[in-house]
Order: sequence, then C-alpha cells, then structure tokens
Amino acid sequence: MGLDAPPLEDAAVNASAPSVPPEAVIAALAIALAACTPDRPNPATPPEPSRPQATLHGVRMRIYRGDEVAMVGRAARLTFNRSTREVTAEESLLQFHPRSRPVEVRAPQLRGDLDARGADLSGGVRLRGPEGLTGETPAAHFDGPTMVATGAEKVTLRGPGYAVQAGAFRLDFNDEAFDFDGAVATDLQGPKP
Repeated sequence: MGLDAPPLEDAAVNASAPSVPPEAVIAALAIALAACTPDRPNPATPPEPSRPQATLHGVRMRIYRGDEVAMVGRAARLTFNRSTREVTAEESLLQFHPRSRPVEVRAPQLRGDLDARGADLSGGVRLRGPEGLTGETPAAHFDGPTMVATGAEKVTLRGPGYAVQAGAFRLDFNDEAFDFDGAVATDLQGPKP
C-alpha cells in the first residue's frame, strides 16, 4: 500500500502559506480590472479599413428589375464588406438584357457600392454587343439605377463597317445609345469585296 503524494503536498503548501484577507483579494481584482479598460481609438488616427465579411469564389449573379432579369453575371472572386456595403470582384463578366439584345461587359476589377447601386470597372474593360459590336476602354463607371456606363478615358468601338475612337463616352443600356466626346475619330469602311 502506498500513500497518494499530492494531497500531502497540498496540505503542506497550504499550511505554510500566509493567509490573505478577502478584502485584499477584492481590492487587487478591482485594480486589475480598472487597468484593463478597452482601447479607445485616437480621433487623429484614421480608422483601418475593415476586412470583408465574405469572400466567395466562382460566383454567379442575377439582378432583377421587377419580374424581369436585367443582368446576369459571374466573377472568379467576390468580396463583400457589410460595414461599408462595398463589393469587389475579380474577372467579372456582366451581361445586360440577356433575353433580348445581350450586351456583355468584361472587367478584371470591379468595385461597387450596394447603397449607390453603382460600380467602377478597371483593368481593361471590354464590351461585346449585338451585330459584331466590340469596345475597349481602360476604365468605366456603371450606374445601376439609370443603367448608364460612362468613361473619361480613351474608348475604341468597332462594328461591321466602322470604328470610332474618342476621349470619353456615355453608354445608355436602356436606349442602346452611345454618346462620344473629346477628340472623336471615325473610320467608315465600305463592304468587303
């Protein structure tokens, strides 16, 4: 038979330890808690951007206007930040009027605001429309409520028998109408023999 050593050791330690009055323990705890106040942000320091709450890969999107599908799209990666209501997407493809006369817009980078229902597209924006229409521009802004895209950088638009270059543009997806501005150059080509 043997004796269990820990109970004997605990008794020896407890017997030799000086007793601490409970008031001293409560006072020490109160001092420790008072020292642990949460950090308050310094108003002179700008807040750090918050991390997105969701990152999704291989995303498919569908946007409705009433009962009608107004836009379908996809993105290789999409992030959403609930506090700022900002959405970013990589390698996005957006298709407007998918059931009537589809117009596709591709952009490597998309940064949108859900409250304003707008997006900035960048990294080389490409457009493909009906009847062989194609377009290219470095960047564009899309306004969701009006379905209008605008850009203040060089744009090139090509179609069967014509090419247009301009310094700025406005594209109304509802009316399927382009407006060009700033050093507009048009090249009209006759039918191919």
